[in-house]
Amino acid sequence: MNKKNEGSGYLPKILCIALIFVVGLLCISSAQGSIGDLLTAGSTDAQATLPVNIPTVRPTLTPTPAPTASNSQSASGGNVPTPSPTATTGTVLGQLVHNGTAEEIAHHTDSELEFIITRVTRENLVYYAVEIALTSPYQLLTAFAGNRITNRDYTSSIAESNNALLAINGDFCGYNSNGIIIRNGILYRDTASSRSMLIYDGNGNFSFMPEEGASGQAVLDAGAFHTFSFGPVLVENGQPTSDEVIEAHFLSHRVREPRTAIGQLGPLHYLILVVDGRQESSQGMLFSELQQTFADYGVISAYNLDGGGSATLYYNGEVLNSPCVEGERQVSDIIFFKGAQS
Repeated sequence: MNKKNEGSGYLPKILCIALIFVVGLLCISSAQGSIGDLLTAGSTDAQATLPVNIPTVRPTLTPTPAPTASNSQSASGGNVPTPSPTATTGTVLGQLVHNGTAEEIAHHTDSELEFIITRVTRENLVYYAVEIALTSPYQLLTAFAGNRITNRDYTSSIAESNNALLAINGDFCGYNSNGIIIRNGILYRDTASSRSMLIYDGNGNFSFMPEEGASGQAVLDAGAFHTFSFGPVLVENGQPTSDEVIEAHFLSHRVREPRTAIGQLGPLHYLILVVDGRQESSQGMLFSELQQTFADYGVISAYNLDGGGSATLYYNGEVLNSPCVEGERQVSDIIFFKGAQS
């Protein structure tokens, strides 16, 4: 009787074990499906953070011929004058309409670039507009003080050390411990900030991207030549950005300050504004005024760089503007242009 009862109990036990086994397989299968979904979603999100207009292939540069001498010998043996080399940018400069009294300070042309520096004045305001046309995207260069991101020096000193013809202060990237920094095609820092960065790509075009969650290596691999981490973005797609964008990140939006900013007018065609401020002759600009000034000039994009005491415009061995500090403020980096003679 006992043995019969024991034998009859085997079937329920076997069924129970089989049921547990089947349930276990279903759980494993379900779990694997969820992980796959997460990986796929994660991959999609990561790709979505990259700007779509950065080229994956950088253009091949054609070497620029060295400028010819001022005189050459004719077939008859006599000396005939040779015209000075001119930039072949295909862009006509000097067509900008300035809102104020405009005085041309300099007009430089060589075989690689052309630029016009104009001093614009109106009541309680002085600023400098620099219109630039390049023949190659790699003529817009950057440099760190003493070749180190954490060093500091005057804009003019960094410019002279790099044989710059024209230079402005950069984004003071050495002041912050974060911010994705790519300069001259090299990734120097891959620590994202909460700011939006300016991306200058291998074709010389501007685009903007929130840094949060971004990978500097991915941005570099996508074709970035420079990035700047300061802001805010002033103009995008030809329109001033909203007040909400500026107010969310910057406390100085309601105060007139010295400013340095850079915009793009077209292919290899740029506009730099350096605004004097904190002085009796020039109070500076609000961000809204800086935005509108760029928009009036017709830029496609514009981005604010470090300002205040850092705002400096250097040309041919001298500082043209009037920094609000005595002399200049030391900064970590500059944007500069050499020209064919440098």
